[in-house]
Amino acid sequence: MKKNILSMAALLIASAAVFTACSSDDNITSEQPANPTGKYIMTVQASKDGDATTRALTLDETTSPHKLNATWATTENVYVKKGDNWATGSLQPQTAGETATLKGTLSGIEINASDVLTLQFPKDGDISYDGQVGTLEDIAANFDYATATVTVASVSDGNITTAADANFANQQAIVKFTLIDKADGTTSLSASQLVINDGTTDYTINPASETSEIYAAIPGFSGQTVRLTATVGNNTYTYEKTGVSFTNGQYYEITVKMTEVLKPDLLSGVFSVNSTKKVKFSKGNLRYASGAWSFFNNQYDYYTSYSEDACDKFGWSTSTTYGKNTSTSKYAYTGNFKDWGATMGAGWFTLSSAEWTYLFNTRTVNGGTGSGKSYTLGQSVNGKLGVVIYPDNYTGEVYSGSDWATFESAGCVFLPAAGYRYGSGVSNAGTYGGYWSATPNNDDKYHAYYVYFNYYSSSLSFSPAENYWRYYGCSIRLVRQVE
Repeated sequence: MKKNILSMAALLIASAAVFTACSSDDNITSEQPANPTGKYIMTVQASKDGDATTRALTLDETTSPHKLNATWATTENVYVKKGDNWATGSLQPQTAGETATLKGTLSGIEINASDVLTLQFPKDGDISYDGQVGTLEDIAANFDYATATVTVASVSDGNITTAADANFANQQAIVKFTLIDKADGTTSLSASQLVINDGTTDYTINPASETSEIYAAIPGFSGQTVRLTATVGNNTYTYEKTGVSFTNGQYYEITVKMTEVLKPDLLSGVFSVNSTKKVKFSKGNLRYASGAWSFFNNQYDYYTSYSEDACDKFGWSTSTTYGKNTSTSKYAYTGNFKDWGATMGAGWFTLSSAEWTYLFNTRTVNGGTGSGKSYTLGQSVNGKLGVVIYPDNYTGEVYSGSDWATFESAGCVFLPAAGYRYGSGVSNAGTYGGYWSATPNNDDKYHAYYVYFNYYSSSLSFSPAENYWRYYGCSIRLVRQVE
């Protein structure tokens, strides 16, 4: 029994000696991870490359060309990835300014010396160009995307040191568009929307209020066809150019002369009707035919007779549908004015008497005013007599009865002498012209003002503000305002 106890003691002593020998050879420390917490503290000095790389953008107009100055904001978050793997956490500027020290805690990826890291704001999935409102402040706050790459020099106790500063490069161009009407080359276009297409993608800018100066953030591209579409009031303007290149990180200022997309029923000429208001005319006189309202296809067209289904001469402010009333009683025409523009949709309207008068007698066209300058009487277009009116920017010879297509393409308007209607009878078509205004005669509720011209016995009479019975049927020429 004692022998057995001694033998057991000897065995335990031997085992202890073996264990002690093994422990002395085992380097437990070398098997521990270099960063046991899995967290890193990264600190890097950040600089900029290009004109606009961070969230706070201001325009320096003292330089030529103008330059965007960019500064860091302490509220920014810069994200880090290795290869395709994003680290958890982010870096933040420690102070605001043109340069900043970025610092933050990262985890979720292993970072070692010689690793190449990408610094970026925001992450790929958060990059979007939707919702821009056309200001630098909006771009700075919501659409400022930039990246930088750095190489890790060392990792010591979880602290990352980089081999060089982070030099950020912007991931989009910033463009200031100034919109001008190509028709005269000077008039600003205040747009409620601008759509920029680079051949593959639409970038839509919706300003908070109408403006002719719009800033846009656009990903860079090279040699593309760019098309701009601007909404200005009720009108649409476009611009297109091929071979356009925008470089990421650069700032551009571009004045764009845009061409109006004419509505099918709208002529091209621009006419002032007071000191601040300009209009364009419909392609022809208003008519009611085949149960629908429309414009004649040509400026010189009109009906020489009347029917319920073919009417183009209307009483002023009648108690029945839009002046088709054939009553010759003055008591049937005493209601409030009904603008026939309502039949053709929003934007169309009838000129007031003062606006007709300004159009004919006050505008300066071709170096003068009135007859022979802003308009000419007694002209024949397609065999129809009438008045030719010249647009504001017209320079050249007055119309003399030939080559009407050339004058029409230059924006000229023709009011034919379509006659007048009394009851259901049409009279003096070809010699008499009457075009209603929107202005009643406040001294006589049975009368209203209209444009009058008449050709008889080789003599001409004309008045832009004649007074007439409301129950006579006169022509209607609608206009739309130029925004």
